Amino acid sequence: MDQFLAALDRLPIGYSEGRYAGHRWGVTLDMAADRRRCWLRGDQLGGAGRVSFNLYRLADGPVLRPCEMPAETVIAFVLAYRPDPDLITPPRPAVGRSGSAPRSTTDMRLADRSRRVGGIDRSTGMIAT
Repeated sequence: MDQFLAALDRLPIGYSEGRYAGHRWGVTLDMAADRRRCWLRGDQLGGAGRVSFNLYRLADGPVLRPCEMPAETVIAFVLAYRPDPDLITPPRPAVGRSGSAPRSTTDMRLADRSRRVGGIDRSTGMIAT
């Protein structure tokens, strides 16, 4: 578990694209400010692969909750996923309690790309252009 946690801590928070098992993947990692709770979702770009989990760092130790897959699949992914440094979109900073900071056009295009898997927009199910 120590190697898994160390590898997870090295992953960029936000959206990234990278390689795992010879394929391109899009990965979103979100972490609470206190780093005690996080979730990750990865989708194989142009394929059917998927990985998803929640992690809770409790006083008794970490609790890994994979989403509909074995823990071994999640652990293997986190240990071997290599993000491309040129394809990392950090999360937007929140502004106050009312919402988020405005996004630049570049950020919006990158966020739109993160919803697409294999040419299909996950939010609408339509073919992405």
